[in-house]
Amino acid sequence: MESEVGHVVDYTVLISTVLTGCFTLGAVFLTNRINSSQNEKLLAQANEKERNRERLLKAEQLYVKFDKWSSSLSSVCFKALCFSEVVEQSKILGKSMENTPMVKDEYIEIKMLVDIHFPELKPELDLVLTARNKCVELVATLKKGCALSKEQLQNEMTTFEAACNSFKQQVASVASSR
Repeated sequence: MESEVGHVVDYTVLISTVLTGCFTLGAVFLTNRINSSQNEKLLAQANEKERNRERLLKAEQLYVKFDKWSSSLSSVCFKALCFSEVVEQSKILGKSMENTPMVKDEYIEIKMLVDIHFPELKPELDLVLTARNKCVELVATLKKGCALSKEQLQNEMTTFEAACNSFKQQVASVASSR
């Protein structure tokens, strides 16, 4: 009988050791699973935060480049209005563009930023470009002493400025919504 009790004690020790090991392994597995879920959530949040930061930087870059580009065109149109009585239009345009050689690059970068990163702004940019084209056409055809052309150009410049301000507001709202 003592040998049977000894075997039962041996089995009890073995069973308790196995059960303790199983519970410990289960607890470790459960803890790792919970930590893994939390790490995935934290990683997703960090990735989202980084994407938002990148989008904000792109929006800021678009705003600055657009402001520089639109100001340059406004300057050209303004010079055309001021000097149309004195100088030929081709000279005005030539001198204005000499002072702003990076305008073409800015325009290309603006188009790229809108096409790639902010396609939702494309309709607003198209309105700006339409207004710009009308201004450029009027500057190119502005005649010496023609009050009607000057008045049309002033009206188109106002339309262009309004379209630019609307586009800037859209860029700002896109940047603040992320």
